Amino acid sequence: MSTSLFLSSGEKFSATSIVDSKGTVDFSKLKDVGLPYLTSSTVWGYLTQNLAIGALITHVAIFYGKDMVLAWKQARRRTQPDRHYQGMLKYKEVPMWWYLVLFALAFFAGLIVNIKGQTTLPVWGYIIALLLGAFIAPFSCILYGLYGTGIATNQLSKMIAGALHPGRPLAGLYFASWSHQVILLSVNLSNWLKVGQYTKVPHRIMFATQVYGTLLGAALNYVVMTTIVTNQREILLDPIGNNVWSGSTVQSLNSQAVTWSLAKEVYGVSGRYVIVPLGLVIGLALPFLHWGLMRVFPRIRQWPLNTAIIASWAGQMYFGNTSWIWSSIAVGVFSQVWLRRRMPKIYNDYNYLIGAALDGGSQLIVFILSFAVLGASGTERPFPTWWGNPDGNPDHCL
Repeated sequence: MSTSLFLSSGEKFSATSIVDSKGTVDFSKLKDVGLPYLTSSTVWGYLTQNLAIGALITHVAIFYGKDMVLAWKQARRRTQPDRHYQGMLKYKEVPMWWYLVLFALAFFAGLIVNIKGQTTLPVWGYIIALLLGAFIAPFSCILYGLYGTGIATNQLSKMIAGALHPGRPLAGLYFASWSHQVILLSVNLSNWLKVGQYTKVPHRIMFATQVYGTLLGAALNYVVMTTIVTNQREILLDPIGNNVWSGSTVQSLNSQAVTWSLAKEVYGVSGRYVIVPLGLVIGLALPFLHWGLMRVFPRIRQWPLNTAIIASWAGQMYFGNTSWIWSSIAVGVFSQVWLRRRMPKIYNDYNYLIGAALDGGSQLIVFILSFAVLGASGTERPFPTWWGNPDGNPDHCL
């Protein structure tokens, strides 16, 4: 279940052994060290991510293409029949030039970071990353709006970055970050604008709140992340980590950056993992299969299936600790199957309220515990060791 890279001998592959002082791949060193190997679970995770990305594009186009065109026309004409939308027409709309000014400021701020930050990503690569994010964002917004969940599309950014900037792992990370932030922020903005519509918060107040929240969040995230990375650096270098900290996500990003910078050698036609990029093509075909089955078996229309979500979750947990999945399934089955069917009134009145309270409480307690107990600020106060907090792998794996 490791996200680390390995040598053919089974020893861990060190990314620093093949890069030069500028963070680019030294192919003479690579020839001596050899190409990195991925674990089978990681390959499966990468494959399912690509299946999901391909399925996302064709599923939305096939099943919701007409709705997207209609929604665009209604937005332009301000004729959307939704009563919440109509109720918001009494407030002054945010002028488009506000968004254009904000975009210009953010674009040039990113451009300065990209040029001055030794990212190894050229300016044209930065622009393509933003355009790619802008292309994928509407599909992700549609999926999230309909299902309340999304899929990871970052893999596509890394694939394209590897093709455009071979031998530059750092450039690939920045490319994917710029691209993914466009998608992520578009989904979040749409989400909260919809909340503002439901709660009848005026458009201009929502705009100001979004700007304020983004700036505040960026500052807090920077401080917290810098503190944690500084004090827990050695643990975060290990994808297994310990019972408190795990470097699985960080090292997954590292592994993807290295392997996609060697896209031709690792994922190319003659590469060891050519099935991973092929997953994108296979994923594009999955919704057509779904559509065909619906024509043959009309009853399937009654099932709200989405091949993109199914493919995404088929390989979602390919790294890190997995013991939490069973408790999530248990709570989900209790809430969505038993409580919803047997006690619908209690479910409707309290289920989402309790869910929101648990989400907020969890985030708050994790923040407090991280700094007061778990050593985010440097001083750790370990919990006693017992079956639920074992000495070693927290999943009790050997």
